[in-house]
Amino acid sequence: PNRERKYYAASIGSVFFRMSSTTKTLDTADTAATTVVSCPGKVLLAGGYTVLERPNVGVVVCTGARFYASVGWTASTDGSSQGDIENKNDGEVSIDVDVHSPQFGSVAEYRVVMTSETVVSLPEIQPRNPGKHNSNPYVEKTLSAVLSFVQIFHGEILSVLRPPALSSTLRIELRGDNDFYSQVHHMSANGLSMTTENVQNLPNFLPCTVVNKTGMGSSAALVTSLVGALLNFFDVVNLSSSSKCKENTEVLKEKDLAVTHNLAQFCHTLAQGKVGSGFDVSAACYGSHLYTRFSPDVLADLLAPTSTSHAPKRIYDRVMDLERWDSFVDPFSLPPGVGIMMADVCGGSETPSMVRKVLAWRDGGSEESKTIWPGLVRSNDTIVMMLKRLSNIFGGEDGPAMVNVLSKMDHTGWVDIVSDAEHQTGRIAIPARALSSLRNSMINARVFLRKMGKNAGVPIEPNEQTDLANATMALKGVIAAGVPGAGGNDALYVLYLHGDVESGNGEDIVRARIGELWQSWKGKGNTEVGRCVCPLPGRRRVDENIYSGLRVEKSPCW
Repeated sequence: PNRERKYYAASIGSVFFRMSSTTKTLDTADTAATTVVSCPGKVLLAGGYTVLERPNVGVVVCTGARFYASVGWTASTDGSSQGDIENKNDGEVSIDVDVHSPQFGSVAEYRVVMTSETVVSLPEIQPRNPGKHNSNPYVEKTLSAVLSFVQIFHGEILSVLRPPALSSTLRIELRGDNDFYSQVHHMSANGLSMTTENVQNLPNFLPCTVVNKTGMGSSAALVTSLVGALLNFFDVVNLSSSSKCKENTEVLKEKDLAVTHNLAQFCHTLAQGKVGSGFDVSAACYGSHLYTRFSPDVLADLLAPTSTSHAPKRIYDRVMDLERWDSFVDPFSLPPGVGIMMADVCGGSETPSMVRKVLAWRDGGSEESKTIWPGLVRSNDTIVMMLKRLSNIFGGEDGPAMVNVLSKMDHTGWVDIVSDAEHQTGRIAIPARALSSLRNSMINARVFLRKMGKNAGVPIEPNEQTDLANATMALKGVIAAGVPGAGGNDALYVLYLHGDVESGNGEDIVRARIGELWQSWKGKGNTEVGRCVCPLPGRRRVDENIYSGLRVEKSPCW
């Protein structure tokens, strides 16, 4: 059935409220002149591959890891002046942009010239030091698209995009929490055991000397946070909790978020050169939710190799045409008493090539594909249904007590409750039955994914991951474990019931039990993958909602 995105009111149409344009003043010591936007990492708990096809649903759960982008004017450190360029033409603005990535020890220096022609074609992002430059398409494509979007939105480019001083630079800083990148090498080099406590106590934003990603969507989070920070900084949207506009505040905020989401989807698509499912960008914007993708033709023609495909005005109109974006975002959270834990197995996967091979196999029309693909869709639908049912059960008055009892059992204990005549009619049998059904559905999904991978020649669930997942699922309180998203050797997820808190260290006993297994794990096989398992617990924070979507931070957090 046709479903509309829940985050904006269709009745508003495509009219957008423009906020007042204010030029940011230059003050290198004034952090109030800097905009910091963050967004979460993600785990695709169910819907790997099938989410590429409408109307299939993906269960997207956000992690505690967040990616940060800050934007602000600062004094140029190299003493350069843009005055000669700027004074040539009142209709031209030259912007020096420095993109700092401290975790990678790099500063990319660009110059962007905005003219009346940049509403016809995207502006070129030119490196100021070509000999020392390493290209990053996620940053460069995003800068080009967003700056042209800002120009069209405001109409008058000089008042908004012109630097506040002749020798000023637009400084961008990008940082990702440690969980986005494998910390196994750092832990080993410093003689640290792979415990949750040790990982949580690591300094924030550690340098990435060896880059292995953990599959939490760092590229989508980078693009989304950067788009949000630039749009918010240049007064195109207001993503802060207190809107400048006193009327229609909630509507405006939802519309601002939708515009940010749409432009981030385009930028990520432009950088990748293809239209994906978009669930990772959607998660970065909206947080945990049930996701149905937008129709691919929303963006496909904007990538076509024609003279007008990348025209900024066409891009602008498409982003602002909210009614055309038919993705479905249904807010979701794990049931009360249910937690998620991630493991870094120090591997890595080429998701785009895996997806291409799987889709080629599916489109080949083999008899196996006609059985496996629909079976996987049905399993995912059951997973969604059981998660919702457990939310209702554990959200009730008896929920905490039920979780406490069931967390002390392994899955065979839940089965015994359901099959035991003495307990069949008891209240505890209701969640036990739902837990067993959820577990079985997640196992079935794993079986279908493994069959799919075998037929397509893709390691969706490698043997090393199967061994670790099965061993983890045998523990008391564990509901299910598996590889998230497209699979491979990026990471492992675990769904578990919160257990009693241990005296002394205050740690959840079920979570501690999982950590102990992983710490002692010695994987089989001849590769390093799976031989060493490191928990990804997320950064410790005091804020009340670490799993929220895109948001403006009150100040830099570094």
